[in-house]
Amino acid sequence: MYLEVTSRCNYACVYCPHPNMKRPKRHIDWEVATEALRQIRSGRIGERVWLNYLGEPLLYPRLFEVSEYAASLGLSTHVITNGSLLTEPMVARIAASHLFTIKVSHDSTFGDAAAAHGAPRFTPQLVLEGIGRLIGAVAGTGKRVVVILMTTAPGFDGGIDGLELISSPAALRREVEAVLAEAARHVTLPPHDFIWPRLDALRWHTWNPDFNVSDTFALEIRPALNWGNTLTTRHVEPVTHGRCNALVEKVTVLVNGDVVPCCVDAEGELVLGNILERPLVEILASSRARALRNGFAEGRVVEARCQRCLGQLSARPGDATLHESQA
Repeated sequence: MYLEVTSRCNYACVYCPHPNMKRPKRHIDWEVATEALRQIRSGRIGERVWLNYLGEPLLYPRLFEVSEYAASLGLSTHVITNGSLLTEPMVARIAASHLFTIKVSHDSTFGDAAAAHGAPRFTPQLVLEGIGRLIGAVAGTGKRVVVILMTTAPGFDGGIDGLELISSPAALRREVEAVLAEAARHVTLPPHDFIWPRLDALRWHTWNPDFNVSDTFALEIRPALNWGNTLTTRHVEPVTHGRCNALVEKVTVLVNGDVVPCCVDAEGELVLGNILERPLVEILASSRARALRNGFAEGRVVEARCQRCLGQLSARPGDATLHESQA
């Protein structure tokens, strides 16, 4: 489950639809957040709730109250943050909270990352220091910190045109070295010899499962994707055949209570219902939701938004073909 506690963000990343998002940027009302959690629990829809979607969750003033309320219902809560707000007071609150997993999306320590974020005052070094501070603070608490390193490859199918952050295996290794060095300033890490063979074996510009560095600290290597073919200048040919785990492994409640099937519908185009008007369990059992879910199970893509998300990319006139650009 994703519950969008805020659609506001302090970044304006070039690889995110948020800067140009048309739907309102606001915090969730307490009543909407608690109602969503009650419906998740009563409908037995899921036990793991990620308190984010298209916003920076640490901006939400009542984040830790929402997490505490969820815990009282037997739900575990988790967040993905851009890491810019991991100050000493914030880290202390996280360590004392009911949040279990804290993922930090840290695309680059070097180069022009702050410009790519559209937030120059949050330098890569500041974010890196916050990550180390967080790893140290949660040691022994049972919580888990996952540092996400986003890779880019020019011409990568599903990537973002012209974006280069971690764009080679050597650059990825350098980023991992920087994160490990910062973490080691706060906690004692086991020997890293096992990391490098595993890192070298990864398909570095595809999505990889996270792997543990220690009991409470892990790395996750994933590509910077183009948000369901919305951040691309290439032509997108919609498809009618394909599969997705939307409504099976994931579903999202937006800040206004709207329910969307997945985590890349930035504008909330595919709204299945609203939890303030109809219970979540009924929304997920509706004819439209069943048609979407059954379609994917049979390899059919029934919704127009999904057809574009899974669509085929082709080069613009005059460009190298997609095959050549990935060679």
